[in-house]
Amino acid sequence: MTTTAFGGLLRHHRQQRGLSQLALALRVETTTRHLSYVENGRSRPGRAFVLRVADALDLPLRSRNELLVAAGLSAEFPTHPLSSAVLEPYRRAITTLITALEPYPAFVLDPLYRVVDANASARRLVPQQADEWSLIDALLGPGPGREMITNFAEVAWSMSARLARASVHAPRSAEMAALEKRLAGYLADVPRPVTDATGEPVICPTLRISGRLIRTIGMTMRFGPSREVTLEGLQVDVLYPRDDDGERWFREHAS
Repeated sequence: MTTTAFGGLLRHHRQQRGLSQLALALRVETTTRHLSYVENGRSRPGRAFVLRVADALDLPLRSRNELLVAAGLSAEFPTHPLSSAVLEPYRRAITTLITALEPYPAFVLDPLYRVVDANASARRLVPQQADEWSLIDALLGPGPGREMITNFAEVAWSMSARLARASVHAPRSAEMAALEKRLAGYLADVPRPVTDATGEPVICPTLRISGRLIRTIGMTMRFGPSREVTLEGLQVDVLYPRDDDGERWFREHAS
């Protein structure tokens, strides 16, 4: 039996989440037989059913659109460039936020950890190397970013786990697969750190810059529940100083 584009995509998302057809059918409030027919291409799903499945799988908006289109239906959720007039108020809010966070570095990231925007402190800490660049490549790939992180193994494996969790909910793409492959290369010779229940509550970078040790606390911010694809995928990563020495360094670095 030939699987449809929708059926293949549904199976991919279901298996990524470790769900059997029975488990998903219970969440969707349908029968296993009906779900099997839809997944195997014997039955064509309607819009309401596809959206119920997407809810049950907790898919991001981009994946929900992808699932609808695969079923031969129109997309449900709008997508606009961040530079568009529609998103101008949100873009202004992001710019205001990262400017107000000075002198602490703030990076605006998309789901592939590409830097969409950054404040001046962030650009001084991690200089831009290309028109489009990924924070994962800048910090974990060979180069000055990697060399300044003294607890590199902890930070790198933590970022890897974070990307793995995000990729479960992200649409399949060649870009994500390429990023995961590069990240695996960066970690090839990096041993996994031993988990210590008595250690720090949050794994954050400790930086050595010009002989000074800068301890930081990392935080991530997002927009609230969104019905727009671009906004849902954005996050702002911020590095705060953990102690007075770090505070002095960030302020000196800004001036």
